[in-house]
Amino acid sequence: MKFSWKAAGRPDRKESIVRWERGHRKQESTGGQNRGRIKKEENGERKDADSERRKKQAVCLAAGILLFIAYPMTKTDSEFLINGTMIERNSYGQGEREGTVLVEGLSEDELKLPISLAERQYSREEARIQFDLALEEARQLMLGENESLEQVSHPLSLPSWLDSMGMGMRWEAENPELVSSSGEINLGTLEDLLETEKTDCAKTSLFVTFEAGEYEKTYEIPVTLKLPEQTEEEKLLALLSKRIEKLDEEQRFAEKVKLPEELDGKRLYYKNEPEYDRVLFLVLGTAAAVALEFQKTARQREEQKKRNRELLFDYSDIVSGLCVYLNAGLPVRKAWERLAEEYREGLELPGSRRRAGYEEIAASVSAMNQGMPELKAYGEFGRSCGLRSYRKLAGLMTQYVKNGSGSLLKSLEEEMESAFEERKEAARRAGEEKGTKLLLPLFMMLMVVMVMVSVPAFLAFGI
Repeated sequence: MKFSWKAAGRPDRKESIVRWERGHRKQESTGGQNRGRIKKEENGERKDADSERRKKQAVCLAAGILLFIAYPMTKTDSEFLINGTMIERNSYGQGEREGTVLVEGLSEDELKLPISLAERQYSREEARIQFDLALEEARQLMLGENESLEQVSHPLSLPSWLDSMGMGMRWEAENPELVSSSGEINLGTLEDLLETEKTDCAKTSLFVTFEAGEYEKTYEIPVTLKLPEQTEEEKLLALLSKRIEKLDEEQRFAEKVKLPEELDGKRLYYKNEPEYDRVLFLVLGTAAAVALEFQKTARQREEQKKRNRELLFDYSDIVSGLCVYLNAGLPVRKAWERLAEEYREGLELPGSRRRAGYEEIAASVSAMNQGMPELKAYGEFGRSCGLRSYRKLAGLMTQYVKNGSGSLLKSLEEEMESAFEERKEAARRAGEEKGTKLLLPLFMMLMVVMVMVSVPAFLAFGI
């Protein structure tokens, strides 16, 4: 009996070859379309990158133009040379003024000449007038937190330089035990003096000497010292402090000092002040533990975000690969296994890296090889990926394998179009995010330059 392909229920060999050639041509056509889409997508990404670069270049150029225009406005110093032959001195107390001028006529070329001019000095008459004005300003400056010099209960502010007039100031106290030359009041000495003299205030004087170049003048400024107002608690604490000082003097030869147990008819109890230093370690330890937990959560969130981004970029390649293998006549499971096999082979190549989407495919294929039903494996794949697009892909494959109805290839081709658009949009967003992150250092550099330009101007104005 002669063997026949058709009798065995199998297609004729010639018919099989024709079908294979049609599938191969269709695969090549689909592959060409996919390559065209990928190339189009790469061109779009390149255009987005060029657009971001042009934006940054425009910002840099605008910043340079802005600084070029603003810099002359920030220069508060007048020109060193005025009207060709005049140079203005610095005012009183501002130090020497230095600059460089270009001299013509000494030779054929212009010569640089550095010049240093001393600050302006007071004449005798000017100094006499300014000393009296400086005294009034000094009387106001020395008040500090006090309302007037007739009621001084807080430290005085005694500056050594009067900037508004360019004068130096020296201070001396009539009674250094009451008021020091820096303005500090000895409250203990003041209290003893007031108790001795049975009065509520003590009069003394401060002497200030103004120095303006080679001229100087000394003035006397009377002040009235008073004890600061105290609450009842502060008065009791001051009284107790004095009692302890007296006991310390009386028991100076004893090994221990016994604190008073009663004050003004009130029973006193003492205890050690709590040590907050060791509590600080507990607070720091707790704060570090909480910070580590937040760091772990933030790291996990960042890793999940990175994984979702990788899944989104892999999705279009996965759908495209499925379309190619299904066009070649492979069943769904075989096409799925082929994707996993190509991924494993690619990992062995130098420079390759793991990709989240294909890792999930390899995991689902491994589960099916270990006995997991195909439908369940596809469902687990969609749930493990988590993204809506992957769940839709898993649903399409599950429905096709389960019902065997509908055109899976047509659905995948439509999904592939959508996947390429999503990938293009994701690439555009990623480029915008990187561009936004680069804007912060750029503006920080701009602020640094602005500070470098504006600070000298503010200092020149005395701000």
